[in-house]
Amino acid sequence: MTVGHAEKKRKHAPAPKRQNSMGGDVPLTQQQKREQQRQQQQQQQRKSNDGKNGADEDDPSKHENDHPFKRGRIIIVKWAADGSERFCDVIERAQNEKTGEWSYYVHYHDFNRRMDEWINIPSVLKPPSVAGAEHKAMKEQLEREKVRKEGREGGRGCMDG
Repeated sequence: MTVGHAEKKRKHAPAPKRQNSMGGDVPLTQQQKREQQRQQQQQQQRKSNDGKNGADEDDPSKHENDHPFKRGRIIIVKWAADGSERFCDVIERAQNEKTGEWSYYVHYHDFNRRMDEWINIPSVLKPPSVAGAEHKAMKEQLEREKVRKEGREGGRGCMDG
């Protein structure tokens, strides 16, 4: 080992640490460091937005039918092509800075993603509370019919005796 090499120790920033159950510091794992950085970035992003995009999604005083609808909510909209009622998920939302009116980027349940589109409030026929309940009832009805159909087909098989 050369003389100069021993003196060239790298100076690193202290590693982030967490408390263990005994009160001592334990270095964070790579996954924990990434999670911590992600949380810090989200906090910074929330501070920089500071309500620019409207209501806070976690506000308990906000009713689910109030605009803006939360992302992931199911609504029923009038599909422009034929005027039919369609279930869709709210993917994204945006507020017009001039008019203050909300628009929603939606995914239609029966269609491919390439049919996703931006809609305005007048296209919304039923809000999340109504649409969500109807969608749940429809899924339950389809499930009951599927079970009933499977039961009838299972009884028609050949009998071994």
